[in-house]
Amino acid sequence: MKVVKINIVDPGSIKTISDKFHAGDKCDDVIGINQRNHEPIGACYVASWTKKQGFDVSIIHPHSDNLSLEEIIAGNPELVAFSCLTFNYPITRKIVKKIKNNYPEIITVIGGYHATCIPEEICKEKTNNEKYLFDFVVAQEADWTLGDLAEFLNGKRKREDIRGKIYEQGKLQINNFSRFDPNLNPIPFRTKDMMLGRRRQGLYYPAPSQQESVALFVWSRGCPYNCEFCISAKMFTHSRGESPIRFRSIKNVIKEVRFCQDNFGTNFGFAVDLNFYGGNRDRMKKLCKKLGETGLKWYAMSRLDVDLELLEIMQAGGCTGTGFGVESLTNIRKSGTTMSIDKWKARAKEVATRMKELGMISKFYYILGGPEETLADIEAEGEAICEVFADEIRLSWMMISPGTPLFDKLKKGGGLEKNGKDLSLFSTDFPVIRVSDTTAEKLQNLRLSIYREFYSPRRYGPHARSMIASFPRLEQSFDEWDTILKQSLGRGWKE
Repeated sequence: MKVVKINIVDPGSIKTISDKFHAGDKCDDVIGINQRNHEPIGACYVASWTKKQGFDVSIIHPHSDNLSLEEIIAGNPELVAFSCLTFNYPITRKIVKKIKNNYPEIITVIGGYHATCIPEEICKEKTNNEKYLFDFVVAQEADWTLGDLAEFLNGKRKREDIRGKIYEQGKLQINNFSRFDPNLNPIPFRTKDMMLGRRRQGLYYPAPSQQESVALFVWSRGCPYNCEFCISAKMFTHSRGESPIRFRSIKNVIKEVRFCQDNFGTNFGFAVDLNFYGGNRDRMKKLCKKLGETGLKWYAMSRLDVDLELLEIMQAGGCTGTGFGVESLTNIRKSGTTMSIDKWKARAKEVATRMKELGMISKFYYILGGPEETLADIEAEGEAICEVFADEIRLSWMMISPGTPLFDKLKKGGGLEKNGKDLSLFSTDFPVIRVSDTTAEKLQNLRLSIYREFYSPRRYGPHARSMIASFPRLEQSFDEWDTILKQSLGRGWKE
């Protein structure tokens, strides 16, 4: 069968249910700070390269609670590829079984973070009639792999010339992985129907109601750190002596920004880089100068120990908010820094203060509940969090990936909820790592109480009013944030 039509499925927005918990329920739905309505950037990059190789490609990005067979096989594809995280793998596996039972001729492929975690296990999974569930399992970066694989299936490329790391019929079959070069990265496949109406719900400037066709941007790839609770180093692997981060050319970045502005009216961008700064000060200065000339307003991620001077450079380049990986104010093991806890806390307050002086919105990302932590440890973390006046916080539970030494250690020792067998729980919105003196439900309630205290009118109200008084342009942003808090917590910061 010749491959002509390919559907790439990103089930990232799908909520999977385990007992009464939704993956994402306690933060994405109850706390509206992470409601996502944007294009699936990873699938877009793969689609862009695959289209360039001459294939008819569609991106399936469901927003329902379930994947339906009808939407997955829309357009009668010969090949369907899935990009999965761990928590949405169970629902992906379920729909693939339906494909194999009803349309056995369709070729199924899986890639993404979960496939990178445990490719050997996934490639051995079978349907009830003993057929392999996935014809091909692709690990690590795979921008080129899908198009090469389709060319091979059509007899236009030799098997040994497929670029990528592919598992098939229970074992590794192709090992031609090579790092992706962002300088050669084309503008991702985006269409108006995919982009129009996209926005980020939460505390941003422009405010959600003022955003137009929010676009995600990847300006670099890779991460220099190797945290035990993250598999980024495994996804974006590099050789000894090679830089862990690869940057897109500034010319390429600006071309993509202009493309989104001209074609979709984009006025806000979200840089999803794992490490936007990457230690390259000179490049950052040049990039921000060029971004400032486009007029784009954007949000970026950063390390908490970033040079404060760089925040001013980012602001001049149109950056209106930054998310900082704080991780913990009480457990230095999680923060990945040599600073003492006292210095780390002081640094958090210093960064929040500087952001306020610049009129930039600060968001601090914290991780709760690591191995051997107690309920008292998490309560102490909550108290420390409320001492820092950031504009917004995101409280995640430590999520460790299958296939890592820490996962195996915790599973063997009974340290995972449901013994680690229910993959739908493996979201940062569920405390999958057990805390011995409490329950998952009590931990969820504790996180909710931290949110309520942090955003209480008594505590957060004066801060929000001070920001508006100093920077009137932020009034709409904080007003809409008040509405989100009312919907989420039953009260806003104004009360």
